[in-house]
Amino acid sequence: RIGGLLDLRGGRKFRNPALMVQDDSGDKVAGEDDADDDDLDDILSGAKDKSDGSKGGTARSGKVAIPWLTGAEEKVVERVLLLLAAIVGEESGDSSSSSSPSSSSKVASRKARIIRHEKTCRFLLDLALFAHPPPNALAYPHGAPSLALQCRALETVALLARGVDEPTLDVLVGRKSIFLRDVSVMERLLYLIVTGGGLVGSPASSGTVDDQILSAQRLSNHALSALRATLRGKSASVMISHALAPPPMEEDMDSNIPVPPAEVAKLINTLVENLHGLSYLPPDISDEDEMQLIQRGRTVVCAAGAASALSVFLSVTKGETGSMAREMLLGVPLPPPMPQTDPNNPPRNLLECLLGYLETVSSDKEGTNKWRYDSSLACTLLRFLLEWVGWSFDCISPDSKPSSEKGSEEKGSATATCTMAVMMALLSSPSSVTLGSYAKNPPPFGQSASVKALAAILLGLALDAIFSGDEDGRDGDDDIGGWTEDSIMTVLTGGKRDLGKFTKLIEAGAK
Repeated sequence: RIGGLLDLRGGRKFRNPALMVQDDSGDKVAGEDDADDDDLDDILSGAKDKSDGSKGGTARSGKVAIPWLTGAEEKVVERVLLLLAAIVGEESGDSSSSSSPSSSSKVASRKARIIRHEKTCRFLLDLALFAHPPPNALAYPHGAPSLALQCRALETVALLARGVDEPTLDVLVGRKSIFLRDVSVMERLLYLIVTGGGLVGSPASSGTVDDQILSAQRLSNHALSALRATLRGKSASVMISHALAPPPMEEDMDSNIPVPPAEVAKLINTLVENLHGLSYLPPDISDEDEMQLIQRGRTVVCAAGAASALSVFLSVTKGETGSMAREMLLGVPLPPPMPQTDPNNPPRNLLECLLGYLETVSSDKEGTNKWRYDSSLACTLLRFLLEWVGWSFDCISPDSKPSSEKGSEEKGSATATCTMAVMMALLSSPSSVTLGSYAKNPPPFGQSASVKALAAILLGLALDAIFSGDEDGRDGDDDIGGWTEDSIMTVLTGGKRDLGKFTKLIEAGAK
């Protein structure tokens, strides 16, 4: 019964396209349904309208009409999601349930029963992983939820996935969409993360381009939470290894058909291509040129989403598995060089590509890089670099617990080895000098304090990991890519070796 209430094909506007009214500009305007919504009895009974809604409907002007759920339908679906959260004894987005073994076992059992209920689980996933079809698509397959409702559904998926055993999680991620049978849950999650559901410049979006970017990033962040809950360390490590060395073809596969790139390889390609696109945007974009602003917004969302997804792949790997995954990522090949790339000095790996972009967009302070630089993207890239060198943001969480994964160790050799391998590559890059620039004086646009703090943390980790006089025998006079202990201390404290300045810098970035 609950599963039926999540079936978006029951939406009144979807079943009756005549209720979808648009003005000449293509914007949705109020229709009769806003004044006379279905009541709860109509929705529960699934009463049919006279017109056939199987085609989903189009506007009379030929433009795409969107079969949004009505206000009453949204309320019903939202209450179903709240009910699912209540059944498992938690509220959506809250992980503060009882930690006793018996209570945890009961919660996991309830989650497993919901996940193994095929109808309810599939309808929930179709709601959470919904994406508006492109303008040239034939029709919507079902009613369209609001952004707030979809984010609530993604929270519910993440809630159900946390703490369940491997077989139950496999059932969840193995569910097929009712409408997209050939697309996996992982692929749909990554699509939402990278594109933000395609909301920038979409007919489904309203407001300014900046508003649309914020909406896309909101959806991307909720999808990231669901990915973090559904991805396990072992699976993430295998997927990273497939980006480095694709798995052998199955015997029944046609050898003439090219093997599609692995998920991690596609994320890396997307990140590199969009950073390249941002680096070569024209410096004189007009505030009135909406098409250019939309294209830039999409590029920023895609680059940030790809970097965030890669961060999740690394964050779920622990111990020796995490160390190997981070080192493997250094060896994943980049896509072929794109136009305008320096043929004499192309980036050798993803790490150099990230640093190269940060260096390019910080090379002047006269405002010509205003459109190429985005402070929220810079923060995302620096967070990704911090995750890559082995420092997780989970380590500062009061709820964080030591990993119980087989092969993990106390904070020690595995984490240090990972940090050393990637950190050495980081500091050895010619573009690493830009970290000092960002820690002292980042581009004066947007969240400059956060950018400053993240760059300073990265250099502080390098100081601790490499120049701490550890068992490798290094001391403060060693030179790695031009960096020494004194040069890093000068950047962080202004040469006074006063850690109070470094602490204040970090605190300012945390506000």
